Amino acid sequence: MIDELWRQAEKGKQALLSKVFLVVAEPFLHTHHHTTEPKGNHAITIFNFHLPPTKPVLELRKAIWQGIFSLYQVQDLRAGVLKLLQSHRSFEYHSCDKQIVEQDAAEVLPFIVSELNPGSYSHCVLVQDYLDSLSRKKIAFDNSLEQRFKSETYRLAEILLDDWAERSELGWEQYQQQKRQQIKESFGAYGLEDYKRFFECCIEIQNAQTNRREMYAFPGQVIEVLLNLADNKPSLFVEVLEYYFGEGDLLNLADHYPSGNLIAKLIEICGANLTYQILTQSDYGLREKWVSVFFVCLPSELVTAEHISQLYSLYRTVELGQLPQGLDFLARYQVVDADVFIEITSILVEKAEIDSRYGFYLADLFNEHSETSAKVKELFARRVDLLKQAYFLSLKHDRFPDYKGNGFNAILDLDRDFACEYVEWVYDNKSRHDQMTLSHYDDERNYDFLWLRNDWIKVMGAIVWRIFDLEKERHSLGHSYTEVFFIRRADEQTGNDIMERQEQFISEQIRSHGENPEFMSSIFQVVANFSYDRRPPFFRLFLDRNKRLDDFKMLPLEPGAFSCTGSAVPVLQKKLEYFESLLTLFNSAEFLRHKQYLEQRIQGVQDWIEEEKKRDFMRD
Repeated sequence: MIDELWRQAEKGKQALLSKVFLVVAEPFLHTHHHTTEPKGNHAITIFNFHLPPTKPVLELRKAIWQGIFSLYQVQDLRAGVLKLLQSHRSFEYHSCDKQIVEQDAAEVLPFIVSELNPGSYSHCVLVQDYLDSLSRKKIAFDNSLEQRFKSETYRLAEILLDDWAERSELGWEQYQQQKRQQIKESFGAYGLEDYKRFFECCIEIQNAQTNRREMYAFPGQVIEVLLNLADNKPSLFVEVLEYYFGEGDLLNLADHYPSGNLIAKLIEICGANLTYQILTQSDYGLREKWVSVFFVCLPSELVTAEHISQLYSLYRTVELGQLPQGLDFLARYQVVDADVFIEITSILVEKAEIDSRYGFYLADLFNEHSETSAKVKELFARRVDLLKQAYFLSLKHDRFPDYKGNGFNAILDLDRDFACEYVEWVYDNKSRHDQMTLSHYDDERNYDFLWLRNDWIKVMGAIVWRIFDLEKERHSLGHSYTEVFFIRRADEQTGNDIMERQEQFISEQIRSHGENPEFMSSIFQVVANFSYDRRPPFFRLFLDRNKRLDDFKMLPLEPGAFSCTGSAVPVLQKKLEYFESLLTLFNSAEFLRHKQYLEQRIQGVQDWIEEEKKRDFMRD
C-alpha cells in the first residue's frame, strides 16, 4: 500500500495523493499499538503490540522516512511534513526496540542537519524534543546539534514556559521562586530595544502553538517579566507598555488575570489620568478590555466624576466579553455616585434583554462568592423592579447563579409577591410545551433555602397555590411542579428541620383544603414521592376530612414512574407491602368501598409480579 501510494504521489507532483501518503504514513511510524475486545458483561481485554525490529519492518520504515523527507522539497507540502514530525515525536518510541530507533535516527538526523532552520523556534522545539527521545533511548548523536538548535527565542521560552517535570520535583512555591529569580537575572540589563525584541520572540512562541500544558502559564510569565521591570526601572516600564499597547496587545495579555497587576503598577507610577491616556491613545483590538481592567484597578481615592462618566460610557458601548468580570469593584465608585450599582445594572439589563449572554455579568449580583450579593437588598431597596429583571435575566444565562438563594431571599424580603412571580417566570421560560405542566425534570434547582425562612408557611403556600392555578390551565403528565420544592438537598441536621416543616405544611393543607379533590391530588403527588413509611399518616388525615371514594381515587398512591436495575420483582414487592399496609386505614364500614378499590390495586400489583417472574425466568 505504501509503495503504491508513493508511486501515485509522483514524488509530490500529485498534491492530493502526496497528502494522503503523509496521512497514511504517520500511523505506520508508531511503535506501540493496542486493541480491545469485550470480556464478559463488565470487562474488556486490552491487547498491546510492540513493533518488532524485523527486516521487513525496518525496510518499510526506511522507505516511509525517505518518502516523507522527499516531499519536504515541495514547498506546499512542508507544513504537512512538519506536522507529521511534530505528531511523531509525541509517541516517544513506547516500549520500542533500540534497533528501530537507531535506524530512524539514521534517516531523521541528516534531514534535521540539512533542512531545518536553527533560527526557527518551532524547528528548535521539534529538534530538541526528538533529541530528548534519543537520549532516553541512549542513542548517540552529534551533541553540537543540541546547542545549534537553541535560538534566542528557544532560550527565552526555556525561561518563560513551565517545565512540568521540574515543577513536580520542586513543588509549586519553590519552582515559582526559581522562575522569578531567573527572570530577574535574565532581564535586568534589558533596554527598550531589548523589550521590543522580547515581544517579537514571545509572539513567535505563542504562534508556534506547542504543548498547551506548557503554554498555560506563558502569559503570566510575560506579565511577571514586566512587573519585575516596574519594580526596578519604573520609567522604562511605562515606555515599554506604551510601545506594547501601540503595537496592539499582540500577546492578548488583557485576557489573563494577572493583567490587573500591570495596570495597578501603571497607575501607581504615573497616575490615573496618564494611565487612561496610555491605554486609549492607540486603536487596537483589546483596547476596551484594557480600559475595563483600568476601571477594576482604580483605587477609590482616585475616582472622579469624569471616571464615572467614562465607566458608564464603557458599559454602554463595549461589546460582549470586553466588560469587567464581576461587579464588586463598583463599590469603590460609590464615593462619587451612590447609585453606581443601579446605573450599571440598568445598562446590563437593557443589553441582556437583547442578548441573553449579558446575563453572565448580572449573575454576579447573586453569586454567593461575591461581596455584592451580600448587600443587594440594601443597594436595590428603591429599585426592586430592576433587581427582579436582573435576576430573571441572570437565570437565562446560568441555571444556578443563586444556588443558595441569597438573591431570591433578598428580593422576597423586598417584595412578598416575588415567589409567585418567580413561578410564573419559570413556567413561561422552562416549560417544554406551552400547554404542558412542569415537573422536577424541568428544574434541578435547590429550594431548601425557602423552607429555612421565618415566613416559610406563607411563602410556600403562595407558591403551591400559584402552581395549582397554572396547572389547571395545562395538561398534566402525572407530575406536579410542586414536587420540585419538596426535594431536600441540605445536610442531615438542616434536612431534618426541613422535613418536619414540609410534613407540617402538607398536614395543614390537608386540614384546610381536604374537601378540594383537585388541590389534594396536587398535594399527594408530593406525598407519593416520600418514603413508604412517611405516606400513610397523610392518607389517614385526608380520610378524616374527606370520605368520598371518588375524591380518594384522585389521590396518587405512587409516583408516576419508577425504575430498577435487574429484576423488577423486589421493587414491586415493596410496592405490594406498602399497599397492604394502607388496608388498615379502611377497617370501618364507611370505608368498605375504599378497601375494595385498594384490594383491586393490590391484585394488579400481584399480577404484575407474576408477569415479571415469568420474564425473569425466560431471561435466565
